[in-house]
Amino acid sequence: MIHDETHMPSRRRFAASLAAASALIAPAVAVAAKAAPDPIFAAIEAHKVHDKIIHALELQNEGNSQYFSGAQFREAVDSEEVCFFALLKCKPTTLQGLLDFVAYVRGTESFAFLEASVPAMENIEAALHHFVEAGRVA
Repeated sequence: MIHDETHMPSRRRFAASLAAASALIAPAVAVAAKAAPDPIFAAIEAHKVHDKIIHALELQNEGNSQYFSGAQFREAVDSEEVCFFALLKCKPTTLQGLLDFVAYVRGTESFAFLEASVPAMENIEAALHHFVEAGRVA
């Protein structure tokens, strides 16, 4: 069987396309960083506030199992969930924002419930750090 080399994927072509993508990403990220503050930082901070409220309510009502089925706690959890999913939909505009987003989301209790996604997020975080350390994206 004869293979058409122009349409056949190879590791070298894939690596070359990754290098080209990295070269395109770095200037785009730099331009975006100058244009406006990265919205991911505000989204992370907003979620931290909601998360702290839930933890404070849990501590205040430890041992009172009825409280956790009550309206006030349910409202706090619902607000945290809305904020968490807004965080997941927020698009980082800087490399630092992307790194912080991945690290923060991976460490949240909310994300831990999405068990199947945890290994994927760990791999993404490791790859991002590898590229930064190797100087491929700056």
